[in-house]
Parts: sequence; C-alpha cells; structure tokens
Amino acid sequence: FVPNGQACGMGSVCNNGQCVLLDADQDGFPADMDCDDTNAAINPGRPENCMDGIDNDCDGAIDAADSGC
Repeated sequence: FVPNGQACGMGSVCNNGQCVLLDADQDGFPADMDCDDTNAAINPGRPENCMDGIDNDCDGAIDAADSGC
C-alpha cells in the first residue's frame, strides 16, 4: 500500500490506489511523453518555434532542423 501523493514507481505517484504517471507542468502530457515536464510550453502537442533554439514539439529536432520550420 502506498498513500495518495507518494511515489509508487519511476515517474509515477499514487492516486486512490492507482499508480499514475506524473505531469509536473500540468500540460496534459505525462513525464514519459514530455521532453521537458517542467515547462508547459514545451510538449509533443506544441508547434515548433523556429527561432528560439528549443525543441518545442519534442520531436528531437530544433529550429531549422525541424521539418515544421
């Protein structure tokens, strides 16, 4: 038994007896899908900002190297 709010696995927390993945930045993408779970403006659902030097859409490509630019 793990109390609510306590870690119950890597990147997970207990919620009513279930282990659920954390979403620290509350952007709708759990930590295992989000390349920066500390910043809600960076997640797989975002478009790439082609001028900021950041992988905004979590596809592994930055700015000019991203096919969306």
